[in-house]
Amino acid sequence: KHLVDLKMACPKELKQIVIDDLKDITFIETGKLYVRASTI
Repeated sequence: KHLVDLKMACPKELKQIVIDDLKDITFIETGKLYVRASTI
């Protein structure tokens, strides 16, 4: 089996996001973003 370290697979930009700096969004907005990302 070939395993990939998830920390290495994550883009630098994503690692640099500070969770506390993110704005709050509704559950509906979360669902829309999830669906939009899954169609890419």
